[in-house]
Amino acid sequence: MGTAKPNMPNLQALCQAGVVFEQAWAHPTCTPTRASLLTGQYGSRSQVLQVDDVLAPSTPNLLQRLQQGSNPYSVAVIGKWHVSGANPDPNAPAQYGASHYAGFLTGALPDYSDWRITVNGSTSRTTTYATTELTDRAIAWLSSASSQTQPWFLWLAYSAPHTPFHTPPAALHTQQGLKDGSATDSRTQYFAAAEALDHEFGRLLATLPASVLAKTTIVFMGDNGTPAAVIQSPYSRNMAKDTLYEGGIRVPLVVAGAEVSRTGARETALVNSADLFATWATLAQRSDSLPADSLSFAPALKSSGFSGRSHALIEFRKDGQLQSAIRDARYKLIEQQNGRRELYDLSLDPYESTDLLASGSTAALDAIVTTLVNRRAEMQR
Repeated sequence: MGTAKPNMPNLQALCQAGVVFEQAWAHPTCTPTRASLLTGQYGSRSQVLQVDDVLAPSTPNLLQRLQQGSNPYSVAVIGKWHVSGANPDPNAPAQYGASHYAGFLTGALPDYSDWRITVNGSTSRTTTYATTELTDRAIAWLSSASSQTQPWFLWLAYSAPHTPFHTPPAALHTQQGLKDGSATDSRTQYFAAAEALDHEFGRLLATLPASVLAKTTIVFMGDNGTPAAVIQSPYSRNMAKDTLYEGGIRVPLVVAGAEVSRTGARETALVNSADLFATWATLAQRSDSLPADSLSFAPALKSSGFSGRSHALIEFRKDGQLQSAIRDARYKLIEQQNGRRELYDLSLDPYESTDLLASGSTAALDAIVTTLVNRRAEMQR
C-alpha cells in the first residue's frame, strides 16, 4: 500500500499468471506464521504465539506428511527457519522432517553480505549476499537427482526485505540515492531489498526447464506486515508489523502454475496462513485428516465462487498477554493485550480509521461483538 512502489516485474508477472488473494492474513511477526504453515494450527494449539517460541518437534507437520505414502516427495527448506527458538540446534530442521536444509535458523541476519549459513547441521561463513546465496542453494537443490526423480516440495524462505535495512548489490535493484551502503531513507533500502528478492526469484524460475515448470505450482506469501519504519499511508506506524491491524497482518498471497486455472484473478475469500497446510496437502493428494484449523483454498485456484472461511482468526502474544483479531466478511474485532476491544467495518473502513466502539456501545454493536467473540471461542476449542 502507498504511492511509492518497488519495481518487481517477476512478482507482477506471477500475479497476472494466477490468483491474488486480497484478504490473506498472516501473524504480526514471523515465527507464529511459520509454525502455522508447518502445522495448519492456530497458535493457541501449537503454543507458538510470538517470536522465538519453539514449535515442538513432535507436532505433526507438512514436511512429514509430504514424505509419507507410496510416492513420497523430496523436501527441502532453504532460507529462514525460526521455529526452534533463539538458540536452535543446527540440526533442528531435520528433526521436523526437512531432508535438506540450507539457511539460517534464527530471526534476522546482522549483515546480509557476511553471515553464517547452516547446511544440514554444519555451519560456515559466507560473504555472498544472502538473497543470492539462498537462490543459488535452491537452484542447486532443484538440479539434484532426488528432486528430479521424485515429486518435490521446496520452501524457499527469503529473509530480505527485513531489518537491518541494507543496500543489496547494485545489479539486483533499480533504486536511486544509495551510496556506500547508506540511503536517503530506510524505505529506499527496503525497496532495493524487495527488488533484489524479485530479481533472484525470477532467476530461479528461469532455471527450471519448461517441462518442469509446467508441472510446478508456485505460492508466494509474506510472513507478516510491513515494518513501521517503512510503512506508507494510508497505514500509520502504529498499525504496522507487530500489531493486529491490517498493516501488520494482511500480506501478499499469490498462487500460479500447474494447479491454477484462473489467470489474472483477484480473490476476496478470507484466507489465513494456517490454510496453506491444507492447500498444499490437497494439491499433493495427501488431504486425509487435515488439521481442524486449516481450510484448503485449492478450489479457488480453479474457479471463482469459492466461499472460503466465514471467519478468519489470528492469535498473538505481546507483552506476555494473548491478543487476537477475528473477522467475518465485514466486521473485524481486535482484542488488545490489555483487554481493550476495537471493532472496524472493513467494508467501509478498510484502513481501520474509525473504531466503532470508541464512542460507546449500542445494542447493535454489542450483538456484532458477541457474535465474533463466540465464534472465536468456537474456533479455539
